Amino acid sequence: MFKKKITGLLCALVVALSAVIPAYADPEVPLTDVVIHKMKVAQGTSLEDHDGEEITDFTGTNLAGAEGLEGVVFEFWQIRDTATDAELDAIGALTNYDAIKSYFDANPGLVGGLTGELDPTDSNGMTTAHFLSEGTYIFAEQNADELNVTEYLGVPFMLSLPVTKANGTENFGIGAKALHVYPKNVVDSPDLELLKVNTENNPIGDATFEIRKWVEDRVDEGGNPLAPGYVKDTSLGNNGSITITDAGLTLQNISAGKYQLVETVAPNGYLLDTRPVSFEVSAGQITATNGPNYTFQDGPLIKIKNEARPSIEKEEDAGGTSQVGETVNWSIKVSVPKDIETYTKFNVTDTIDTRLDFKGTASADGFQVKAADGTVLTAGTHYTVNYASNVLTVAFNPASIKDFEGQKITISYATSINDTAVMGSEIPNDAKLNFTNNTGTDTEDDPQGPVEPPTIPTVWTGGAQFKKVDGKDNTIMLPGAEFKISKNATGTDLLKWTQALIDANDTSKFVTPVVGADVVMKSQSDGVFEIKGLKGGYYWLVETKAPSLNGSQYNLLKTPESFSITKESYNGEIFIKVENNKGLQIPQTGGIGSLILTVGGITMMIVAAYFLKKGKRTNAD
Repeated sequence: MFKKKITGLLCALVVALSAVIPAYADPEVPLTDVVIHKMKVAQGTSLEDHDGEEITDFTGTNLAGAEGLEGVVFEFWQIRDTATDAELDAIGALTNYDAIKSYFDANPGLVGGLTGELDPTDSNGMTTAHFLSEGTYIFAEQNADELNVTEYLGVPFMLSLPVTKANGTENFGIGAKALHVYPKNVVDSPDLELLKVNTENNPIGDATFEIRKWVEDRVDEGGNPLAPGYVKDTSLGNNGSITITDAGLTLQNISAGKYQLVETVAPNGYLLDTRPVSFEVSAGQITATNGPNYTFQDGPLIKIKNEARPSIEKEEDAGGTSQVGETVNWSIKVSVPKDIETYTKFNVTDTIDTRLDFKGTASADGFQVKAADGTVLTAGTHYTVNYASNVLTVAFNPASIKDFEGQKITISYATSINDTAVMGSEIPNDAKLNFTNNTGTDTEDDPQGPVEPPTIPTVWTGGAQFKKVDGKDNTIMLPGAEFKISKNATGTDLLKWTQALIDANDTSKFVTPVVGADVVMKSQSDGVFEIKGLKGGYYWLVETKAPSLNGSQYNLLKTPESFSITKESYNGEIFIKVENNKGLQIPQTGGIGSLILTVGGITMMIVAAYFLKKGKRTNAD
């Protein structure tokens, strides 16, 4: 039980003292109270002679600076008076409680009439053996290891009672005449370094732990006995709780006992692991056996490992913007964690925005669950899928996806933006991974909550508002102009009506919307025309009918005019001005305009030549 023992010289001193000084003659049977002062001293303290009286002032003694050691339990045995000198020497050579107990268990005939266990020492380190009769006794500590005792001075010790006082005239007795002895211990309450690491052995933080200590004699609030077990030790840390940062933590001055550290809050991004980290403190030493989530090494140091949480990522393939009704494909990638077969839940949920229409869970709808190695997972075997009230749930069967441990599984599905979308407003599409594992993480209760993508993809659709105005006076609005929309600058890739586009727009502002026909916008009485539900990007207006106002005909735009669909291009305040001019247009090449110009020019040249010739004749006359 004891790892380092120093046999007390107090035994030899007391025995020698009683042999030299004759016992005081007392007609009655002498009885003695032995008051034990268990003292905690510094390492290197030496033994000193002591006369058996109570020491009221430690100044100048080897007890200067010492303090009482609480909780030490002594046991004593009276040695039969028929023991031989050789047997007494053998007993006196025993150095610890276990050896003494084993010796008397093997030699019960050497035990006299009195044996017993004393009350634990109090806060002053004191306990008393009352009314010991004449004889030789040996005293030993039962539980010093449990108090982190690393060195023993004057213990175990033997006494031959009664003991005569130094004055030689009387013996120590009972009560005020008790014999006082001062066995000493060196106590070392060690420190323990704690470090939190990931699977790559790199430090991480912050993790919170509860410190628990084994308690044998437990009782409930009503004083009723409870089974032994671990309870929160409020004497350590912050009322029994510690937080380990990425710099580690040193747990200081740990008293003897059995301990557990139980994680209550995991580092951000890591799995909670409530499996206990166990260690024991005895005789000033810390020992531990490696566990599934920690390692112990000299120092002492315990490295506590955390696994990273499974990851989830989400992407869309439309570049962040789409035309209403067109397919937007989404992919959700989840990493399959280590020991997935021990999980009881591993589910992906996706609450799909009401501005998106979900296509379906059939493969024909674009739905698929596929592992990174190319394996297409099977519904009913590897997972179940459900879509209800805009929530898509893929619940994996953890045991069936063990073969994909360490891979990423991709869930693919399709949607389209519907007519409830607000132009230019991003539609977020998040996803969540919920799971319950065997190390204590349940994302529904965990402070970190479910795992979410580091970035949440969005998609939007847009529109544009135009205003047809007079080219010279922009305050004059021009109704009745008609335009088509082209996807290229030449005006040949014209936008066609789809049912989704028809649903997204006010059809009264268009010319006869029919699925499959060209989209034709028409400027209203205020000159305004518009389009909604287009994918962001560049488009071109192709004017197909020029406006007229008050009998004046305006000219068609010569070439398609470009415009762009952005998140801000349809906000109720921004209008793209489209100008029209009226009157004669002079073509740059060919046509009737060129002919009129040519004829007019020749005529002027003939007239000029005539007058020039006439002038010359007049001068000649």
